[in-house]
Amino acid sequence: HDGVEFGGKWPGSAMTYLGNNIYKWTYTGTATIPDGTAGLIFNSGGAQTADWTWRNGGYYTSAGYQRTIPFSALNEVSAGGFKVSVSNGQLHIEAPADCTVTVSRIDGVTFSISLRGGDNTVHLPAGFYLVSCTLVVL
Repeated sequence: HDGVEFGGKWPGSAMTYLGNNIYKWTYTGTATIPDGTAGLIFNSGGAQTADWTWRNGGYYTSAGYQRTIPFSALNEVSAGGFKVSVSNGQLHIEAPADCTVTVSRIDGVTFSISLRGGDNTVHLPAGFYLVSCTLVVL
């Protein structure tokens, strides 16, 4: 974007492997990158993709951009008040008060979960989820 390299000098910054052939790159800078104004290239140290248009929350395959993964949202409770963890294949959410949290699956499907103040155990199928802005792998 206007000559700025948001991922650093070529070949850029490494991605985090999440499992199941899924990788994640997180922008840690402070500048706002409007959708459609920056490009991205994936490379494996040799082969690389074309220069694709970057989209915040974008889900890409070897064919390019597929869809945007929505960010999770919280109702009436700030994200800072939640503790999200995984133990024995179950999702554990500690909420500061009774509330509803929106959970997003990696395929873009979202749903709400009602929580009680305190510790909550949530049973979900194996997969990747965004809960309170935290990526969870079950």
